[in-house]
Amino acid sequence: MISDPPSSQKGTEPSFLQRLTASLFHEPASDAHEQFVSALRAAKTNGVLSDDALFMIEGVLKISELSASDIMVPRSQIKAIDISEPQDQWLREANQSGHSRFPVIDGDFSDVKGLLHAKDLLTALLHSDYRLEEHLREAKFIPETMPLNLLLKEFKREHQHLALVVDEFGEVTGLLTIEDVLEQIFGEIEDEHDIPDLTEKQVGPDEYVLSCRLEVKYLNEKYNLGIEESKEYDTLAGLDRKST
Repeated sequence: MISDPPSSQKGTEPSFLQRLTASLFHEPASDAHEQFVSALRAAKTNGVLSDDALFMIEGVLKISELSASDIMVPRSQIKAIDISEPQDQWLREANQSGHSRFPVIDGDFSDVKGLLHAKDLLTALLHSDYRLEEHLREAKFIPETMPLNLLLKEFKREHQHLALVVDEFGEVTGLLTIEDVLEQIFGEIEDEHDIPDLTEKQVGPDEYVLSCRLEVKYLNEKYNLGIEESKEYDTLAGLDRKST
């Protein structure tokens, strides 16, 4: 008669799903991580996994290694509603942006009042006595060092879609949405408001291929390029016109 192995030996080899879950929510040992990735690629080569499936699984593994500061939208690129400005102005800018949620500030990001959902802006269009402060939702703040896998869990648990990123001094340095995190797994998620062909690629130690519509301030902050900034232009295209 063949008996079952002792309970101490049963189930010691983790399943594929267990290893995938561990990679998503815990930092795996480097050797185990490399072995797992190699196994996945071998499975793809043998026809067990499709290209798309491998791409997504590798994306899941990647977010456990990235933090908020790695993919956040920098502060200079955040589309916010500034209640110190006339209502007509921020309404127009919010409508042009195509975003569904906006940080609300009073003057600058040192005074964040909360978040406003785009659907609440309809009230402002319909009622002249609209009081924006009555429709604000609490803003979520996260540290620059927060791992993306933990942020994704928090987004799900708290039913949140947007977070403001702060440095060690509590100053807002960027913004992240749940879409930004999911794009690390599924690839670029474009909608009708996305601007196409904003090329942004480093091809050598001191060589870049950049869209002329990218803002100079953003490029200086991200790549430390030292491009001269001026109130007379915002983008590389404006800089080019100014220099000609």
